[in-house]
Amino acid sequence: MKRTLLTALVMAASVCTVFAQDQKATAPVAAPAAQPGQKTAAIKQAQDWQDQLVTELKLTDDQQKKIADLNKAFGERRKAIENNAELTDEAKAERKAMLRKALETQFLQLLTTEQQARYKELLEAKNKKD
Repeated sequence: MKRTLLTALVMAASVCTVFAQDQKATAPVAAPAAQPGQKTAAIKQAQDWQDQLVTELKLTDDQQKKIADLNKAFGERRKAIENNAELTDEAKAERKAMLRKALETQFLQLLTTEQQARYKELLEAKNKKD
């Protein structure tokens, strides 16, 4: 149970990060300094989204593991881009945007057709709410 929740948390956090960054990529704005309670709220929001995805999409244990592995690999690639001093901020933003698109494509490939349709519905509802 703990493993499933941890996997789902990683997946949700990554997916949320991908889509949140995707929305911000079109209009980059300096992020305000984090307040003490904000990080906890972001983690809770990511956990809630993850739980919703696992429940609503009825993700199998195998899917959860593959998604966690995918998120880990993409997280490492994202950090490599961020830490590359040779890239300009604009080049970093472009590469991270391409990486997010690749992550979403691979994520969707792990889902069944029905899960993909439900995921898109959930995402649209979430984006309307945000």
